[in-house]
Amino acid sequence: MKKRSAAICAAVMLLCGALFAGCKSGRGDVLFRSDTVRQIALGDSPEKVEAVLGEPDWKDSYLQDGMFLIERYEYYDSAYAALRDEYFGAADEAERRSESEGRGEGLQDRLENTPYRFICVEFSGGSVRSVLLDQNRGGGVTVPKDPVSWELLEREADAYTETSLIYTASYADGSYYLGRGSVMAEGAGEVRAYWTDKFGNRLEDTVTATARGYTISADGTEFTLLDANYGFDVGDYRSTLKKVTLADGTWLDGSVFEGFPVLEELVCGEGVHFDSYCFEGCPLRRVTATAYHFITLPKADLEEVTVTEGDLTGGLFLNLKGLKKVTLEEVSSIGLGAFRGCEALESVHFAETEGWTADGEPIDPAVLADPAAAAKALTETYAECVWERK
Repeated sequence: MKKRSAAICAAVMLLCGALFAGCKSGRGDVLFRSDTVRQIALGDSPEKVEAVLGEPDWKDSYLQDGMFLIERYEYYDSAYAALRDEYFGAADEAERRSESEGRGEGLQDRLENTPYRFICVEFSGGSVRSVLLDQNRGGGVTVPKDPVSWELLEREADAYTETSLIYTASYADGSYYLGRGSVMAEGAGEVRAYWTDKFGNRLEDTVTATARGYTISADGTEFTLLDANYGFDVGDYRSTLKKVTLADGTWLDGSVFEGFPVLEELVCGEGVHFDSYCFEGCPLRRVTATAYHFITLPKADLEEVTVTEGDLTGGLFLNLKGLKKVTLEEVSSIGLGAFRGCEALESVHFAETEGWTADGEPIDPAVLADPAAAAKALTETYAECVWERK
């Protein structure tokens, strides 16, 4: 009876061993399927991953940006896992000879050129941050992956800049990815956004994009800086940008808009500063800025001017043949000949018409209240006078 029981136990153990070996050798048929890896969600623990995929073939870690520890679980199909075991199993012998001699050049070539199925799960802070299933990896040749479906799982983005959003994508060969991508929303509101997936494909989806620092019109002609402290790059709009509006307190260094060929309108908020060549070479026609700004801005093409504050220096707009309309807001003095030679000037709007004098002589407020009469007074009647408002 005891012999019979021992024989039964031995048979059961052999059967279990055979089943285990069979499961491991054939695990690729079960493990390397998208419906298997889809059981893993972002935020899952290593224990949950091992409950779904089993013990990984390889564990590794690296520092991202030199700061964040990223842990990796890697899984290979059975044939490739066996090849790796054979290759790395020769390490002891390789210590006594060259690596190629110890492990065999042929074995190394096979390892580098054999295609295999692959799963990589990455963890950050002990929870899943990405899941990758690649059905055709390695082999010495990059095999294109044709995406068949994809979706952003997060849809709130920043406009005009990259936002890290979670997405999922499936491919024609059965590959799969779940993780983050750098998504670019080229506009504000409900817009299309673009990113490059794990295999180099350009994907797109709809997001709700919020313009936090600046906006650019859909046709690329108008740029508005909303936050003076927000960085921006408008190089891609060099040939289309026609209007620039700068937020209060903007400080622009260098030649940000230098030579923009169709930039014809500029609106400056309060406390704006820019270098003298920031707008050099731009055909500015309409400008709203302080008197100080007009000293350095290109003026040859000006047609409409609004001076928000400051004192106009003598000859500031001298001989601008195309200047037609001027608005003077918080201006308290106009230097000698500031508008001399502005033959096309049709209208000048004074925000304050009372208290003006020309070389100390009072100017009739009724004249300054009439835009056409005010233009004539600046270019003809009192062109060679210094204007002041008491």
